[in-house]
Amino acid sequence: MKWYDRILLTVLSIFGAVFGLCMVSAAIGWPLDEVALRGISALCQEGIVRWILAVLALLLLLICARLLWVAFKRAGEFGKESVVVESAQGGQTFVSREAIVAMVQRHAKENNHVCSCKAKVCAVEDKLELQVRLTVTQGTQIAELTKKLKESIKNCVYSSSGIKIDEVHILVESESAAAISRLR
Repeated sequence: MKWYDRILLTVLSIFGAVFGLCMVSAAIGWPLDEVALRGISALCQEGIVRWILAVLALLLLLICARLLWVAFKRAGEFGKESVVVESAQGGQTFVSREAIVAMVQRHAKENNHVCSCKAKVCAVEDKLELQVRLTVTQGTQIAELTKKLKESIKNCVYSSSGIKIDEVHILVESESAAAISRLR
């Protein structure tokens, strides 16, 4: 939960507590009597007070909607941001997609022909796929490099995390002349 969501939750909790106390107070007739309640009711019928109450009610409605949205969004994100490594009777073990991407990037950059690497984990039906974008050095045998990288990436992710990658799609975006000095 972000810091401003915590502030909104605090404001909503305070409004809820005040409203609850007012309802309990009105129900038991304390500290206000019937005449005082009629006076408050008449005050609420005045134009400016009605607008203030309407704005406060709208503000509370917006805070509630925001907090509900955050609550439902967070509930569904855990499975979307991670991959199940192990399911057991006591629970499940997950690895985040960012961790898998970091493994792939680190592994790909170990190859002297790879200058830069970007990766993305995708779940397609029941399969796990990787989309990898590479910048390679000039003169690299792209077909040979990508073939080796596909298998080594699958093995690296499996040996590190126990996650089986079904497919690896590699896009070589460009050849970089600047990285030749890295080979020397």
